[in-house]
Amino acid sequence: HEHIDDDFRIVHKLLDDWNENSSLLTVVKKIHEEFEKNPPKLKKGTIPQSNDKKQQKPLLNIKKPELKDLDEKLKNMSGEEINSILDDDVFFQDFFMNLEGVKEYWASLASLIYNMKKANENLKAKAELDKLIENEIEEEYNNHKEMYEFLKIKEKEILEKFSPENIIEALDK
Repeated sequence: HEHIDDDFRIVHKLLDDWNENSSLLTVVKKIHEEFEKNPPKLKKGTIPQSNDKKQQKPLLNIKKPELKDLDEKLKNMSGEEINSILDDDVFFQDFFMNLEGVKEYWASLASLIYNMKKANENLKAKAELDKLIENEIEEEYNNHKEMYEFLKIKEKEILEKFSPENIIEALDK
């Protein structure tokens, strides 16, 4: 399809020309209209593949929002309200963001971000704690090493003082 690239991503001139004045609603409507006129078809034997040979498991299992209340909300809206959704980006965004599934999605995403932040803080604290422990172990090792060296010198002095030659010499006097 002319609007789907080899990696199965949507491509369109409106997306290429995107800027701060662009309207997401306009782009989505335009692509939707074009797909309605000329729906994409999967070629036989063509299965979307990742760039890697192995199928990759997603790092985070974030599901797209379930829009359970969408149909009910749309049924209860007047034609004027539905047109407002289609014509007014702010109205559309307000409507969309207040769907239960979208609210749940953003809440779980916020929770995930919070948990990731806490995990990173914990990893940083662990690294600092590991460094402190390493420093304490090194300091304790150095203290024991100094004591060992001191005791080795004392042992040598005692062994020399009580060597067989010194004992014989002391007894002969």
